[in-house]
Amino acid sequence: MVTHDALSASYGERVLFLKDGRMFNEIRKGEKARDIFYHEILGVLSLLGGEKPC
Repeated sequence: MVTHDALSASYGERVLFLKDGRMFNEIRKGEKARDIFYHEILGVLSLLGGEKPC
């Protein structure tokens, strides 16, 4: 699945993060609860950042 939605991504077992066409990070759910994994995803997204406004 490809998504920009952290909640949807938290249902997967592995999440790959792309930035500028390259792999930025990868995290795996493993034995963690889904809500913990969701917050982990949000943490990586906060590091990834977004577009700078013009």
